[in-house]
Amino acid sequence: MSNKIRTSEWVSLGHPDKTADYISEYILDRLLEIDPNVRYALECQIKGNYVSLVGEVTTRVNNWENNIGGWVREAVNKIGYTKEYQKKFGADCTIKGENVVPYSCITTQSPDIALGVDNKGWGDQGIFFGAWWSETENGYTKEYSLAKKIGTKLYEKALSPKQPYGIDIKTQVTYDVDEDKITKVVVAIPTVEGKRDHKQVQKEISTLIKKAFPETVGAKFIINGTGEYHIHGPIGDSGTTGRKLVVDLYGSGSRIGGGCVDAQTEYMSETGWKRISEYDGGKVGQLSDSLELQIVDPEQYIETFHEDVYEVSTENTTNMVLSSNHNVLYRTSKGHLQKKELSKIIKESEDSKKGSHIDIPMTFTYDFANGNVCKYNEDWIRIVVAHCADGTVLKKGGKTWNCRIRVKKQYKIDRLRKLFSKYPDMYEERKYSDGYTYFYYHLEDTSKLLCEQFFNPDNKTAQMLSEEVYKWDGSEKYKEYRTTKKQDADFMQFVLSGINGNAYSICTKKKKDGYSDVYTVRETKKKHSSPFRKIGKNKIEKKNPQKMYCFTVPSGKLLLRRNGYIFCTGNSPWTKDGTKADLTLNILAREVSKEAYFMWKDIMANLGHIETELSCCIGKQDVDVIITAYDKRGDVVYRMAEERKIPTDLLIDRYGLRKPKYAELCKRGLFWETLEG
Repeated sequence: MSNKIRTSEWVSLGHPDKTADYISEYILDRLLEIDPNVRYALECQIKGNYVSLVGEVTTRVNNWENNIGGWVREAVNKIGYTKEYQKKFGADCTIKGENVVPYSCITTQSPDIALGVDNKGWGDQGIFFGAWWSETENGYTKEYSLAKKIGTKLYEKALSPKQPYGIDIKTQVTYDVDEDKITKVVVAIPTVEGKRDHKQVQKEISTLIKKAFPETVGAKFIINGTGEYHIHGPIGDSGTTGRKLVVDLYGSGSRIGGGCVDAQTEYMSETGWKRISEYDGGKVGQLSDSLELQIVDPEQYIETFHEDVYEVSTENTTNMVLSSNHNVLYRTSKGHLQKKELSKIIKESEDSKKGSHIDIPMTFTYDFANGNVCKYNEDWIRIVVAHCADGTVLKKGGKTWNCRIRVKKQYKIDRLRKLFSKYPDMYEERKYSDGYTYFYYHLEDTSKLLCEQFFNPDNKTAQMLSEEVYKWDGSEKYKEYRTTKKQDADFMQFVLSGINGNAYSICTKKKKDGYSDVYTVRETKKKHSSPFRKIGKNKIEKKNPQKMYCFTVPSGKLLLRRNGYIFCTGNSPWTKDGTKADLTLNILAREVSKEAYFMWKDIMANLGHIETELSCCIGKQDVDVIITAYDKRGDVVYRMAEERKIPTDLLIDRYGLRKPKYAELCKRGLFWETLEG
């Protein structure tokens, strides 16, 4: 499989999050029609027929709040959730505008923030990212552009009252960069119950997409993965403004925030630990609030470049390489889990004589309940553990026996006799002049890897493994498991941590022969580490600028590993809602990227894309600008930095942001009119 796989998604206005966005933007448009100088930051949340509106609005219009109910219902109807639409699906499956009831908690803009805005400065501080790609005429990545086109076409189809399809649609496209082809198309689209069976829906939708977009021919199609999708919109899910920033901006093509870890860091996949830099799709491990491991689809996979990178390590519990803006997960003195930016933790540590005392979780639990039921009974599970440790597969085994275990230590002889004693016809014990005792037996699966014999174990099997491995490899007294097989060390670290909820690390040493490694999985005494304390061999070391990686997962908590040390951390942070107060800087970042691309594309061979980072300060007009050029492999080829003085009014007037256009931008995409119209 290619090492360069990218996936992006698009959602229609009927998706609850986008419905919430649209309601907020629709109200803004109505206010702009009356007062072009309105200051507006209104968040929306929708569930069922109930809409919550909270935020700040400053306007010269009197009693405008009296119109909120009508505006909200108009917005919902314009999305497509009309009386006729609900009649098509049924009230149990969707909503209609006439029934929506809004609740609001709205004040005027804070006078402290207004001071800065009155001075033509920015109303917030933050970092914003823009990009322009060489892959398509509109400056997006191929997969993002296609996901948007497919989603838009299906949404328009679903708006027809004669079509048995709904408007709460998600599309997802996977693109193989090395092979330059679309490899997967995923679609979720509601259907009227009884109008189409699952196979009909699959055939009709995939045929429509292939006909409209020939580049998808040959790709794998997944249409409505569960087979049933009737209940939709705010009935089936809730929606909140700003939760589709990736969709609104660049798909997964560019950063939207991006605190990350280095290429050597590993994540937990469905089949074990893998390097995060080699991620090629699939589920990843996130943690719940109780630090239980869950395997989920990531919301975003990020590859980016960072100047400020730090290695944080201790002598025997922690090794992390993080970017300065990474959200570190830590335990408070009261046992609560919180997040804080790494740069702030480092500053606190530097300012304190003893350093920062925050504790980093370095363990997890896991429910093996859904694992594979073992093919062996209890005694034979333990025999197979012994086989993996001390067994030999006979090249010329007879008809009866194909494996043997050769042991000299009496406690191992006694244990094997005890395990085999219940099955006298299934083994044979022999003794030779070399002083060893030989146990001959037969296995259908002769693999000597625990991870293959017991892949994805159920609870009972995992518990038995955590008890038995010490008896054959390592030390039962010190709870250490030793092996020369890296796959088994990884597997047992996962099993032992998941079952016992304690911290386990892997120590690697060369054998005396100097050729092979010995991996020791050992339990550490603490479940948390304090790497920012100024004690012992703790260190915080600045690293060279480098490419970094991260996931964004629903819980916001990632399980990662580096150099054999497990640690729990926050996922990649996002910037604030790019569709409202920060709109101007997002548009500026996009335009700066576009201008730089067309300026450099003829003088830089193999230019892939441009990324621009803007940072601003509340109340100030100064904007820091960093422009980075990447080649088509994603490596940095050029970087420049400068500071610009940009009054907010200048950008607002330049992009016509006092006009009622926001609902249309929400529908078509954030940069539709300013950069594509």
